[in-house]
Amino acid sequence: MLEATEIAIAGTLAANGGGGGEGTGSGDEGYRASPDAIPAPGGHTGTVATVDDGGSGSAATAVDGANGSTTAGGGGGGAGRIRLNSSSGRADVTGVLSPAAATTCATEGKLGG
Repeated sequence: MLEATEIAIAGTLAANGGGGGEGTGSGDEGYRASPDAIPAPGGHTGTVATVDDGGSGSAATAVDGANGSTTAGGGGGGAGRIRLNSSSGRADVTGVLSPAAATTCATEGKLGG
């Protein structure tokens, strides 16, 4: 959460979640979040997506882990969150927010509200 009378973001502000772990198989762990707009990949073994893959972190469009059929399902990716509170309730963002402002993981509000 950032709180200030005025907020201007010209660079990158990232609060990404990490990737979820793979279910069965070798149980690869998800990757850590990075300070950019690239989703952290979920755990995965091999070159083809499988039913036990972990979900990606919060910069992704799908953070849910894959359903298992005859194997354990993958873990969901972590949800990073950004909250910007200012006097006007609107930050001046010319840079990158990750998670993006268009998602429910990035929100704005007024100070004291």
